[in-house]
Amino acid sequence: MRLRAEHIIVHPENPQTRLLSKALERLHAGAVIAYPTDSCYALGCAIGDKSAMERIRRLRGFDKNHHFTLLCRDLSEIANYARINNADYRLLKAHTPGPYTFILNATREVPRRVQHGQRKTIGIRVPENPIALAMLGLINEPLMSCTLMLPGEPYPLSDPNDILDLIGHEVDVVIDGGNCGLEPTSIIDLTGDAPQVIRAAKGDLSGCFPYNPPMQDLNTIQLIAVWALPVLFAITLHEVAHGWVARLYGDNTAASLGRLSLNPIRHVDPVGTVLVPALLLVMQTGFVFGWAKPVPVQMNNLRNPRRNMATVAMAGPAANLVMAAFWAVLLKIAIVAGGQGWMQGLLYMSAAGILINLVLMVLNLLPLPPLDGSRVLNGFVPEALARKVDRIEPYGLIILIVLLATGVLGKILLPLLAISSTTLLAVFGINEVRFF
Repeated sequence: MRLRAEHIIVHPENPQTRLLSKALERLHAGAVIAYPTDSCYALGCAIGDKSAMERIRRLRGFDKNHHFTLLCRDLSEIANYARINNADYRLLKAHTPGPYTFILNATREVPRRVQHGQRKTIGIRVPENPIALAMLGLINEPLMSCTLMLPGEPYPLSDPNDILDLIGHEVDVVIDGGNCGLEPTSIIDLTGDAPQVIRAAKGDLSGCFPYNPPMQDLNTIQLIAVWALPVLFAITLHEVAHGWVARLYGDNTAASLGRLSLNPIRHVDPVGTVLVPALLLVMQTGFVFGWAKPVPVQMNNLRNPRRNMATVAMAGPAANLVMAAFWAVLLKIAIVAGGQGWMQGLLYMSAAGILINLVLMVLNLLPLPPLDGSRVLNGFVPEALARKVDRIEPYGLIILIVLLATGVLGKILLPLLAISSTTLLAVFGINEVRFF
């Protein structure tokens, strides 16, 4: 069993150098410390100490994609570990020291295990706390840090005695500067086209940073306003694209039934267009999904039935990809414009449009009847195998429901969605969408 943490009490305004030095001597031996900041208590270790970082990850319950924060003495020290342009520098200068954590692109000086696992970024902050600043002056380098908040708890630990009682055998030193706050730092991402508040907490954000809360925080009316047009256009154009291409290859069935119209009413499915989206809104999932009535296509009317049918099937997902690109353009415009006022509505709607169209594209490309992917597959495999695939169609919906209920469908779709969304956003120079 690990020994109970050493408890070192220091003056909150004039911390004793002798006592702090005693505590900090253990950092380079792999110690994990709990210490006060200007926001709340935090966990810290020496920069790049793999073993200590893993202990903090286990204690906090987060993975390699969670940002650690480099606690720095001043702006000059930040420049050694993060790439900062002139606009970023002015913003940092105005808000440091203070209870703000800034996400920045990491320099080569930052060890890879310290960076975000996917984005190669790092959290940086300069505290306004006498104890934390004195510590940084003594170790003469940044301190790896994160908020001392235990898994499942809504607030950080603020009482040194509680820290000793709850995790006294999980950390090596508790630097006691008295009771601290319960509010963590605000987190601002500076890696995109404009500053983006990721967490609104301690510190004045008014007039400084645009803040767009997650989609789940919107009320039902706001969600309807955000999702209505993206969903209607996504499912309507998906079906109309099938009909347009079918007519191009000789089948006028959809045209004769009036299904080539862009009027969404002609494509409404009571369950997929009304009931399912309404239930998702009532359940406050923050996400809306649906489908329209399938456009009828008579395969025998096509000039080359099997090959033409594959192209007809591919038209739907292709239409969704084009629409996702269209919404990405609007998202870029909203971000560059600052994402506030009426542009905030466009920001959310564009993010929703990208997501629903990519979901429809990826889902429909799965080679499972009656999804479009099975029609595409049948156009290129031997006819005998195509007939075997078609025999699955009566059970296709049941299979999809089982895959969804067991979580298998999510494991298939999420990596594909991650690749497609990351690629699409990169094409338009958009760093990341954070509204879900």
